[in-house]
Amino acid sequence: MATLLSLLGTSLSVSQKFQLERLINALGLWFAYCAAAMVLALNRVLEFSSKRVCEMLFDGKKCYAWILVVIGYACGVQCTVNKPFYYYNPSEGAFNFFTLNPNPTNMNHVCNNLFKFFFVTISYALMWVLLKIKLRSGGQLGGQISTLEAKVSYLTQPQNL
Repeated sequence: MATLLSLLGTSLSVSQKFQLERLINALGLWFAYCAAAMVLALNRVLEFSSKRVCEMLFDGKKCYAWILVVIGYACGVQCTVNKPFYYYNPSEGAFNFFTLNPNPTNMNHVCNNLFKFFFVTISYALMWVLLKIKLRSGGQLGGQISTLEAKVSYLTQPQNL
């Protein structure tokens, strides 16, 4: 999208309403992606730590309820931005997600990104530690996870931790 806007020479003065509407949707999708990543991280940690709790929260059609959580999170975060001012700057080749407040920083965007970073990092680090503990205790994974899941999860984690 950024390339197309740059090639078309789109600037804020040319299409302010178009840009604001599209960028509100784009940022909303980013918030939904972040929420989905956090739900997936929670699911993976529970797979390794408590299969019973994982099944209680995610088994069967319960996973569809998490779609509502993701959509609700994205709408909630996006709709609480006070005076959004989003635009594409072709000189920078960047989307700017500011507000029209005295402090133009979009705190919803900043807090979302920081929370997602820490939540996902801690969740996957915890999952990796739990996996190492289970594999070191004789490699018996019990009914917690399949051998294939363990191998794939172990192979995709950094070996230098």
